[in-house]
Amino acid sequence: PGRLIVADAGNALVRQVLAEIARLNEFGFSRRSAMVALSRDVSGAITVDVFVRGAPGVEEKLEALGARVGIRAGEWLTAQVPIERLREIRSLAGVRAVELAPRLQYSTSTMSEIRADGLRRRVDRDEYSGATGQGTIVGIVDSGIDWRHGDFIDDVTGESRILYLWDHAPPTGSSGSPPGTFAGMPFNYGIECRQSQMGRNGTCPSRDTDGHGTHVAGIAAGDGSGFHRGSGPTHEYPGVAPEADLIVVRTTLSGRSVVDGVAYVFARAEQLGKAAVVNLSLGTGFGPHDGTQALSVIMDELSGPGRIIVAAAGNEGSNFGLTGSLHGEATVARGDSGIIEFLVENYTRGSRSDDDLM
Repeated sequence: PGRLIVADAGNALVRQVLAEIARLNEFGFSRRSAMVALSRDVSGAITVDVFVRGAPGVEEKLEALGARVGIRAGEWLTAQVPIERLREIRSLAGVRAVELAPRLQYSTSTMSEIRADGLRRRVDRDEYSGATGQGTIVGIVDSGIDWRHGDFIDDVTGESRILYLWDHAPPTGSSGSPPGTFAGMPFNYGIECRQSQMGRNGTCPSRDTDGHGTHVAGIAAGDGSGFHRGSGPTHEYPGVAPEADLIVVRTTLSGRSVVDGVAYVFARAEQLGKAAVVNLSLGTGFGPHDGTQALSVIMDELSGPGRIIVAAAGNEGSNFGLTGSLHGEATVARGDSGIIEFLVENYTRGSRSDDDLM
């Protein structure tokens, strides 16, 4: 903060720019805000983006100073002003205030925020180093996955990084067979795609029509090669474990389907002799919240050393006291009871299987 690095401090134009920045203090502008507002117009001239509060007609006066005037919103205008004319704006008749337009910013990745960058990174040979997930399985039990996406395809071999994909509700008319029985458990519905059916020339009929499964799979294990700038991938948006293998289940979101999917991932991983972490970016407000529900108990039974389940937190929280909160509540004394009433108004029965749930 407080420094402007330039290529040639001896250049007359640069000296003029530095002088103008110093004079901005006269207007109450900070050096930091002055620097972030600097830009170049199409001709290469250094300009400053500003907001000008002024009466109608100020536009013409600004343009006479060489400014490029943008839109008006109420009393305020947007403008791009040559930096050498900036001091003159405040003295224009009808101008009530001038503010430098700050440079905003966005974050293209949350990996630094969760400190994944401290565990793994790209090295000089354009490979990952550190804790990359290599040799382990990331399981995704969700809406499926876009197995054509470059983040899930090995750049060198062209093979899919997805070893197995079990679709519980494949598109009508899809060809394929269920996984079958192994590890002492039957997985006897839907269809299973193997690694050879995916990749660059895959034929797997499974589709992630929602996109959520692909989204979370990219965060968990995308290798970043799917995003290209120019002729090749930039690896700009890798997931947490970019070298892990994947096993994916496209679930119907039934609790049974989810449980079967988790068991399937662990069973396949056991066959491969690898540890597995299953991601469940899913939630429900049904049932007790104390771990005694059958769904929770079964998940406990399935997990253990080398079999880790990661579940989303917050998908089904309260609505922060707003009308229509997800939870009912009552305050009772010891030995007393409370009543929570449910009012179900008359309605037209829906055609879908989940239209009549309470």
